[in-house]
Amino acid sequence: MKWATRAGVHIDRAACAWLIRRHIDPDATFMFVSDPAEPPADATGFDMRGVALSHHEGNCSFETILAVYELTDPVLHRIAQIVHEADLDDERYEAPEAPGLDVILRGLSMICDDHRTSRSPGPSSTGCMSSTGASCCWGGNRHDQGRAHRLGLTGAARNGATTQTIGITFAAVGVLQTLSLLAAPVVAGRIGLLPTMVFTHIPSNLLLAAVPLVPTLPAAVGLLLTRACLSQMDIPTRQAYVMALVPPEERTAAAAVTNTARYITRPAGPALAGLLQPFGLALPFLIAGTVKTGYDLALWQMFRPVHLPSDREPLVNRR
Repeated sequence: MKWATRAGVHIDRAACAWLIRRHIDPDATFMFVSDPAEPPADATGFDMRGVALSHHEGNCSFETILAVYELTDPVLHRIAQIVHEADLDDERYEAPEAPGLDVILRGLSMICDDHRTSRSPGPSSTGCMSSTGASCCWGGNRHDQGRAHRLGLTGAARNGATTQTIGITFAAVGVLQTLSLLAAPVVAGRIGLLPTMVFTHIPSNLLLAAVPLVPTLPAAVGLLLTRACLSQMDIPTRQAYVMALVPPEERTAAAAVTNTARYITRPAGPALAGLLQPFGLALPFLIAGTVKTGYDLALWQMFRPVHLPSDREPLVNRR
């Protein structure tokens, strides 16, 4: 089916094109006309004067399309609020993300033609718009906040979570993560460094992968909070394990090498997640949970026979 709109694509038209392609007509082709007074006869017009799918009663074209096609997904309606504010800026809705989205589309329109600009929100909107069109995130630790937060927010947005709920959840996650750091030495003192590192990280990975699969907001929040109780225990135990594994004169070099390896590979995660998102927002996290669990099991298999000086007696008995 053919669709037509004005040339010079900006936020409302780009968002409408994404909505049409994603939820109405997957095979849509778009035409951009320089004279809105003469839309093609064989195309459905949108965001132009005199057509049904345009601004009406103070609503932007994105909102009109939602109403006409009876799209009721609460995530789409939250996106509509953001698009409305980015396009009209009339303070009808609370949408702090709107200025950022406006700037992104203005930048794209400066370097891309209309066809590319209208398609640019595709991958980003599938991810960022499906996460209530925002830049908000749910989180794991300070290194994987972008990955874990987006996943949790998707479940929350689909169940009508407010920004207040998200903020309170973030705060609770931060407190629980701090407590998990403090609890790690106590647990390691009783069961050892390697078991603490591996057997707190595995359930943390599985809980994270499960978040997008649960149907309700309380369940998603519960999984995130439970994960936060475990997610940081592997950090101090891993650092202590590496220090115990090597001679004192090699500890600085060992810390440098292990941290360098982590930071070099880290940028690949968001890139791969972005490539996988068109196949489903949960897919990157299911794959990540599986890979990280496999890593933990391989670590356990490789280092279980290694006896460290710190393993000969419980840490709590040492002075």
